[in-house]
Amino acid sequence: SINLSKMSKFIFNGCVIGDNSFFKELTDRLNLKNLKTLEIDIKVDKTKRINPEIFNGLESATEMKFYTHSNHTFHPKSFMKFDKLSVLELHVYDLMEPPIPTVIFDVLKSLKSLTIISTSNNRKQLQKSLNFSISNFVNLEKFSLCGVRWPLDLQLKLPRILLEIEIKNNQKITNLDENSFKSNEQVEKIDLSNNSITDLHPRVFWNQLQLENIDLSFNKLRNLTEELFAMNKFLEILDLSNNYLNTLGM
Repeated sequence: SINLSKMSKFIFNGCVIGDNSFFKELTDRLNLKNLKTLEIDIKVDKTKRINPEIFNGLESATEMKFYTHSNHTFHPKSFMKFDKLSVLELHVYDLMEPPIPTVIFDVLKSLKSLTIISTSNNRKQLQKSLNFSISNFVNLEKFSLCGVRWPLDLQLKLPRILLEIEIKNNQKITNLDENSFKSNEQVEKIDLSNNSITDLHPRVFWNQLQLENIDLSFNKLRNLTEELFAMNKFLEILDLSNNYLNTLGM
């Protein structure tokens, strides 16, 4: 047994795991009671799933970066041991095939920040609908979706209590409809930078009366309607840089 009781960060990258008992065998030899940050990049055998037992001994982590190469490996309770987790950054190879099971987040009641990053470079996918229904969070303050590189119809059902929303670095998101953030009335910052947005519904921000910061930089916007920011009385920062604007209706 090795006493690493002062270690606060554990990084484990680039290995193929074929047995869910692997980490248990590893952490049985370590003392990680003060572990705060966990970064794992593993390839799981296609016949296996990521069961909660794989994380035995790592449960004290409050921040995690997790890289997965196949959504097939997720178990509905994959992260159930992490009841202290407040920050999760999930790098997923393919959000579509199969769809990432959002039920895996239901057990993370302490989660304040959730980032989903697509790492797939597949440009040949047909247009599909991406539904993110994660509205049951109790404490979530920030949600990020990044890296989508194929056409999609984005349907969001996000927690009402969110203070910050990032939908950025998605090359194939071209427009947002009136209901995109309808339930997120408390949000203070929306980052839509580095997408391919050409159109915004005139009332897309109308329910966000507390909005202070909007980043629309590096898109393909050509026109802004007069009513677009009409309800955002507390808006302090608006970034429209690197667009193709012809008219400002403000």
